[in-house]
Amino acid sequence: MTVRDAAPSDVDAVADLVGVPSRAAERLLRERAVLLAERDGDATGALAYDADADAVHVTRLVGDAEAVAALLEEPIAFARAETIPVEVVVPASASGALDAVANAGFEDVGDGPRFAGERTARYRLAVEE
Repeated sequence: MTVRDAAPSDVDAVADLVGVPSRAAERLLRERAVLLAERDGDATGALAYDADADAVHVTRLVGDAEAVAALLEEPIAFARAETIPVEVVVPASASGALDAVANAGFEDVGDGPRFAGERTARYRLAVEE
């Protein structure tokens, strides 16, 4: 498994993984840091995040448990360097992502926003230096 920054040429792969139209994936690539997990040359997971002074915000997270665990390493490392927490919003149907988030030590902090009508849960990881 490898993790890399998504490039503009990855728009279709990101759109397919995240389940959004290509235009939305293009906007995601412009507005957020987007990472792709790949196995044997195939994209198997994606993560989009941004940060402010208060937290790293993971806004899109898809893939199996192994891909999600690998994808979470970069935003967690960034949060540790900045000494800020990581917040993740996970759709209820994303069982692999839910497992990986729980295994990484994130705590369920309640309901998140709905994405395309689907319920989400909000998770938070407090990091230390």
